[in-house]
Amino acid sequence: MKTAIPLLKTLTMAAILLVSVMACGNREPVNEIITLNRIMAIDGGLDIEHYFTPANIVIDSEGRIFIFDPICMKIAAYNRNGEYLFEFGGPGEAPGEFSFLFYNCDIDADNNIYTINRPCWIEVFASDGTYLKRITPRAELVFDIAVFDSSRIYINAGAMIGSRNYHCIMEIDGDGNTVNEFGSVDVDLENIPLWQKSSVMSCVIDVDEDGYVYYTSIMDYKIFKYDSTGVLVYSVEGETPFEASWEPKPPYGMRTVTPVVWDLCVDQNRIYVLWAQEGGESNRASTESVPGVSTERGYRVDVFNKNSGELLGYFYSQVPSETRNMFIKVVDGTYFYTASHDDGIVYKFEMIY
Repeated sequence: MKTAIPLLKTLTMAAILLVSVMACGNREPVNEIITLNRIMAIDGGLDIEHYFTPANIVIDSEGRIFIFDPICMKIAAYNRNGEYLFEFGGPGEAPGEFSFLFYNCDIDADNNIYTINRPCWIEVFASDGTYLKRITPRAELVFDIAVFDSSRIYINAGAMIGSRNYHCIMEIDGDGNTVNEFGSVDVDLENIPLWQKSSVMSCVIDVDEDGYVYYTSIMDYKIFKYDSTGVLVYSVEGETPFEASWEPKPPYGMRTVTPVVWDLCVDQNRIYVLWAQEGGESNRASTESVPGVSTERGYRVDVFNKNSGELLGYFYSQVPSETRNMFIKVVDGTYFYTASHDDGIVYKFEMIY
C-alpha cells in the first residue's frame, strides 16, 4: 500500500497524480548528455601530514573546498586551486570535536558549515573552522541534511522507533525545534521489520534557492519534490537495472545494505542522482550488456529537469571504484566534483554539454 500525503484536497491530489503519470509514463530512451574533462585532483594520500579519506565536500562562496573525513573525524579546507589551507574538528567529546563524523553535510549562504555528529547532533562551524553551536533535533538518527538558511534546516531523520508517522523530511529551526514534517516513500512500511524500514527511510535530500525540497530513498529510486510548506509538487520514478538488497552479516545479526542510489544534488534547473551500483571493475561481467552502464567510466549520474521531473539524460562520473563514489556536487552547472574511498582523491571536472 502506498503512503498518501494527508490533508491535500481532491483536486490537488488529482493534479499531482497527473504530473506523476506524465513524468513517469511512456518515457523515451535517454542518452549520455554530458562528458567530463578533469581539471583538478586533491590527493588525500599525497601528504602524510594532511592525510584524508574523502566522504563528502561543501564549497563556500569563495570557492574553498571543505573535505569531510569520517575516518580521522576532521574537515580539511583547500583553496579553489586545491592547495591545503587548514583543518578542524577531530575525535573527542569537547565542543567542535566528533564522536562520529557522518559523511552528509551542507553549507548555507553565510558560509556556515553544518555537520552530522552521532547520535543525532548537528554541529555548526564558520568557514574559518570556528565552532559555532550544536543543534539537537527531536530525532533518533540524522541521515542527511539540506540547509536553506540558518532558520530553515531540513533533515532526513529516518524511521522513529514506535512511530507510525513515517515522514521523510523534518524541517527544524536554528535551535532544533520541529517546524514541519512531510514526505513519504512508496513502500508499505507497516509490514517490514524496523531494520529494513530504517534503510528504506534513509533519503538523500537537497533544497534549491527557491526553497523547494527534493529527495529520494537510497533503497527505492523515486524523486519527490515538495514546496516550502510541505505540499507535494511531483514525484517521478527513477530507473536502474539494479535492486536494493540486505545481506546478513554474522555473528551479530547485522546486515550489509546495498542501495540503488547514493546521492542527490540540485543545481540551477537540474537534479542530479548518483547510482550506487555498477561502477567498479568487479561488476563488469554482470553489467557489460546492460544499456546505460559503463564500469570503466565510473558510476552513472542521472540528470532531471527540476521543474518538470523529466529525465534529460545521464553521464558517468569518470571515477571507477569498488566501494561506490561517495558523493556528487555540481556548481554553476559547470563543475562536477566526486570522490571514492578506493583512491582517496577528490576530483573536479568541467562539464561539457
